[in-house]
Amino acid sequence: MSSEFSEARFPKKHQGSRCWAVGGALDPGTLTLIGHHVASAERQKKKKKKKKKKKKKKKKKKKKKKKKKKKKKKKRRK
Repeated sequence: MSSEFSEARFPKKHQGSRCWAVGGALDPGTLTLIGHHVASAERQKKKKKKKKKKKKKKKKKKKKKKKKKKKKKKKRRK
């Protein structure tokens, strides 16, 4: 983060810290959100990815259970 901003716009004490821009500060050069909001947006993206993966795993488990039930029925007939 600190390499992107020049010292003229942002003092040294603020470089590298993400939580100082709590009010939603915009970087004047790139017009993008900087500070706390960038970190929170990254966390939200990670959470969404984890939720999608969990849903896929649950669906696979249900399919496996159905296959096991069919095998048990065949054994009873014999």
